[in-house]
Amino acid sequence: MSEDDSGDESSRDRNRDRRFVVRIFDWRSERIIPYLNYVDRAKQPVNAFGKLSPGNVPRQRVRQVGGRVLQAQAVPGLPRNFYDNMWFAGLTAADKSALRVISAVQFPSLPS
Repeated sequence: MSEDDSGDESSRDRNRDRRFVVRIFDWRSERIIPYLNYVDRAKQPVNAFGKLSPGNVPRQRVRQVGGRVLQAQAVPGLPRNFYDNMWFAGLTAADKSALRVISAVQFPSLPS
């Protein structure tokens, strides 16, 4: 750290440059990815007064195309169309019941 940098500013700069690689789960439907990306972009690091929000500066979230697909426990209680069709078809009746899937929802149009 140079003499001109305070500890807080240099920490903020380091966090701003960090990237967070988003995991690709085998159970997640490709149809919800654009909505997840929209939520990621909507996160504002500043408040209504133009000041940095408390806490860590949000990291840039990167979804890698063709990245490694992880097998992980699915989040229960989501709408049916949030789950990948092939993954869901491979579940046993008991696994489907334990997942407590709710009815599919209609995906709204995203703003451009």
